[in-house]
Amino acid sequence: MSRYYHKVSNLRGLSFLRKIRDRLGLNFNQMALHLGVPPQTYHFLERRARGTNIVQLTKIKNRLKLSWQELGEMIEESATFERKD
Repeated sequence: MSRYYHKVSNLRGLSFLRKIRDRLGLNFNQMALHLGVPPQTYHFLERRARGTNIVQLTKIKNRLKLSWQELGEMIEESATFERKD
């Protein structure tokens, strides 16, 4: 059975946040306020973060009122997967 892994080097920032922000019609500051983080923190997450942890993902999921499936689909759309041999 093939195994796949997320190639982090192809995913700069948590780009799925940009897709969510666009869908909601929010600018950077509005999205930061919506997530309850300072604008600088949001900017880092969307543009420069190299990953996140389950605690941060849970906070994002809860603030945006998403299901785990919805959040996972958005992350998957933004990620590049490669086959691991």
